[in-house]
Amino acid sequence: MPAPPPPSDGRAPAVSAPPVRERVLCFAAGTHIGTAQGETPVEALRPGDLVMTVHGGPLLQPLVWVGRMEVDVSRLRNRAAIAPILIRAGALGSDLPRRDLRVSPNHALFLGGRLVPAGLLVNGTSIIQEGWCRHVSYHHIELAEHGLVLAEGAVSETYLDAGNRYLFDNAAIAPIAVDFGAHRTLRRSSASPCAPLLAEGDPALAIIRRRLPDGLRTTG
Repeated sequence: MPAPPPPSDGRAPAVSAPPVRERVLCFAAGTHIGTAQGETPVEALRPGDLVMTVHGGPLLQPLVWVGRMEVDVSRLRNRAAIAPILIRAGALGSDLPRRDLRVSPNHALFLGGRLVPAGLLVNGTSIIQEGWCRHVSYHHIELAEHGLVLAEGAVSETYLDAGNRYLFDNAAIAPIAVDFGAHRTLRRSSASPCAPLLAEGDPALAIIRRRLPDGLRTTG
């Protein structure tokens, strides 16, 4: 079946593909990442660019890969698994993030010494899911090892190679039939997260939720 024509805004369309079981962890286009040149939109970053890191080692580390995918959320059966999470400025406390931050539901922020998927922080007020979103441009950045960078000032994970790199198509064509709600699996034995990853029901998650600013706590 031929691909649909490009949208009027010039973006290449997302196209169908056989279902696969993956979790996607990305920044939405427009997210500012701390770099040697100052805060830079994630979509403008390229391999070799130096980004600020906070997980140990050199403060500035070069990107080894950048990925991009265009997702037609309106055509997905389970939109909640992929529609962006909007973290409003200041929602995490200490005036962070400095600006509104949009990430995929499974993209983790570093809070309380743990990696916390953004979807687990939704509270319906300061952290919400954009269920109305019809299309999103997702981007990710990779260091030599899984690490932590600053996204709108908030500490956030980089790409962890879990065997799903093929989902990112830098020709701007990505599957729309992906099972984005599947459990996260590390298919590469060499892939190791830089901090523990929390899941729903973890006692540490409840503690982190309670530490959110007053009036901005989750109901979970």
